[in-house]
Amino acid sequence: MIREIQIGEKIRDRFQIKSLAGRGSFSAVYKAWDLEKNENCAIKVYYPVEGHPFSDKADVVFELLLKLEHENICRTFEWFKEGEVYYAKTEYIEGSNLRKLIKMRKDEDKPFTFEETAPIIEGVLDAIIYANHFLPHSYLKPEHIFILPKRILVTDFGIPYIYGHEVFLAKLVIEGDPYYYVPPEFVSKKGRVDRSGDVYSIGVILYEMLTGTIPKKDSPPPSEINPKVDEDVERLIMKALSPSPRERFRDAVEFKKEFLYLLDRHYERETEYTEEFVLFELIEEKERELEKLFEEEKPPAEVKPVEKEKREIPAEKPVLPEEKFEKKRFPVLPVFAVFIFLFLAFGGYLFLGQRGKRGKEIVSPPVVVKIEEPAEEKKKENVEEKLPPQEKKEEVSKEGEGEKKEGQVLEEKKEPPQTASLPEKKEILQKEVAPKKKKEEKVAQEVSPVKEEKCPKGMIYIPAGEFLMGSPSDDPLRDIGEKKLQRVFVDDFCIDIYEFPNQKGKKPMTNVTYEEAKAECEKAGKRLCTEEEWEKACKGANFLRYPYGNTWDPNACATEDARGVDRALSPSGAFPECKSSYGVYDMSGNLWEWTSTVFMKGLNDMVLKGGAFTSPDYASRCAYRYSLPPEERSPETGFRCCKGIKK
Repeated sequence: MIREIQIGEKIRDRFQIKSLAGRGSFSAVYKAWDLEKNENCAIKVYYPVEGHPFSDKADVVFELLLKLEHENICRTFEWFKEGEVYYAKTEYIEGSNLRKLIKMRKDEDKPFTFEETAPIIEGVLDAIIYANHFLPHSYLKPEHIFILPKRILVTDFGIPYIYGHEVFLAKLVIEGDPYYYVPPEFVSKKGRVDRSGDVYSIGVILYEMLTGTIPKKDSPPPSEINPKVDEDVERLIMKALSPSPRERFRDAVEFKKEFLYLLDRHYERETEYTEEFVLFELIEEKERELEKLFEEEKPPAEVKPVEKEKREIPAEKPVLPEEKFEKKRFPVLPVFAVFIFLFLAFGGYLFLGQRGKRGKEIVSPPVVVKIEEPAEEKKKENVEEKLPPQEKKEEVSKEGEGEKKEGQVLEEKKEPPQTASLPEKKEILQKEVAPKKKKEEKVAQEVSPVKEEKCPKGMIYIPAGEFLMGSPSDDPLRDIGEKKLQRVFVDDFCIDIYEFPNQKGKKPMTNVTYEEAKAECEKAGKRLCTEEEWEKACKGANFLRYPYGNTWDPNACATEDARGVDRALSPSGAFPECKSSYGVYDMSGNLWEWTSTVFMKGLNDMVLKGGAFTSPDYASRCAYRYSLPPEERSPETGFRCCKGIKK
């Protein structure tokens, strides 16, 4: 009987086990600390199948794994064997796997579009193309594909060859792990596969992403399940799924060429180029037009074609240069590029001559325009008409100063709009120019008198209202499991100032399961926070990315430091800057906090928020979602309590 590894024990007096990260049919992965190199890592433990030795090629396979150095492959740094067990030190991954994402889409009845599969499938293909120079994967499935904010990672190479063909298949049957993803020839030819074997697995994964179902022997073509799958994409998938290796794509390289060709054709039909590509093309076109103008050598006063070009652009679609582009608004930026080229070619005179006209079209905050109107009644109407719509506010909230403006607009809306006078609007503009820290202190001061009246001692009052939950789709730190940016209404509630036991200067409780955390809150006459409540308290009145601002500060909270080194668990309130504008501390880092929200339908996992003392920048944002089974306990998990307001 093989002994289970315990949390806290040391392997080889070097690797200290911190928590269980995951368990599969053949191995378990633990988060560990390498005492020799002072770094985080994962220890992968390969247990022998009872009554069966490892393959005699296992050592050779582990040596090959050391050679897999690619940005889309989880690195293996070293391996060793103790007794009957193999160990491997690997890169530690903190993110969601593709299985969770497919299930989430299926529950929402929103299968992937062909374009949405592109970044994931391309990352997988790049990993397989590289790895096939050393060995095939032969066990590629969604559980082995991790989607991180900045890259796709493929894991679990070599498992069929570490255990051997017969033991591998027998274990799949015992574990009830169907081998729909395993190429058919692996079964019929006793493990002998060529590079087309992994193409089969990728075909299965692509079919499942587009339809939400795993293809089996009698499964229909994908278009019969999802009519949006066009015939060319269907032909690609069905060729990859051919039972005969000779009828498939020869390898992942050939598959990738066809995949990218279809992707390009699809973009041409839908005219949905990426923003960068569109802008590049348009700017090039304007450069060519300018070259023609230079060849004609027209004097500056007679440059009318440019004016004509400018008038052809619809007036109702101006876009600030620093804003994100929407699909129908892109022609304005190239015009801006035209003015830059004219400035360089004809001198400052022409540029300054056009600047005033262009400034009226593009700039000028709507509130300022309103104040210049002569009649007072008309002034009020213009302000209401020209205030940005809700959609624009959400886009602006993604960026530093823009986000501050939106927070102020929402706070202003809480007061009756009819009584707002014209001078008050001018005060809003002054507030927007004020430094960020002063603004957040003011919000906290406004909230604090109410909290003491309505909440028990040690809790902060959070007022009812809407907030921006989730993260924008273009956030480079966004994780695939996060909610899309949306307005969510939350009723007023109270929340603990610190992590349980809610005492400043005392280390919070760790190693608690979901049920234990829930029981502790109920014992105190409170409850666990919902995900929505927790995130609102974290983002504060201005809907920030982190409790303290929009830019990650490795020294603000108990997260990993600027070098990427983990910190230790800190006493509550040890980081004074680590608080939201509501005055709630330690909502970024220190401990993952249990919430009462289920991660997704059909999955028993619960949502945890906030990151831990080991978390990097992306995992310590307010919007990040982590999940664990409710029975899981870890030295990195804790909780804080909330309480509803009696009406």
